[in-house]
Amino acid sequence: MISAPFLHAGLIHLSLNGFVLLWAGPVLEGLLGRTWFAAIYAVSAVAGVILSMALSPASVVSVGASGALMGLLATLFVVSFHFTPGLLRTRLQTAALQVLVPSLIPLATQ
Repeated sequence: MISAPFLHAGLIHLSLNGFVLLWAGPVLEGLLGRTWFAAIYAVSAVAGVILSMALSPASVVSVGASGALMGLLATLFVVSFHFTPGLLRTRLQTAALQVLVPSLIPLATQ
């Protein structure tokens, strides 16, 4: 459960996860601080593995940091509500949802 978020199914998978982390990571780390960011990432990674194990057949092996990244994006969405309504709040929410919602679509097909 600890190693799965550090393994990837290929270069494209690794690149896409890296891009999301590079895009959303600095924003969220700046808002929460390094310690909270790391804690949320770690808890989200383990929770993602557990959810993947619960929803997938036993023959499916789960790899990648997608669960951790979804946790970070969900956190970014929730944290955005601490800002006063306006452009910054809307941009944070839109950015989080533009990646979060499409990535959750495969759950609807199971």
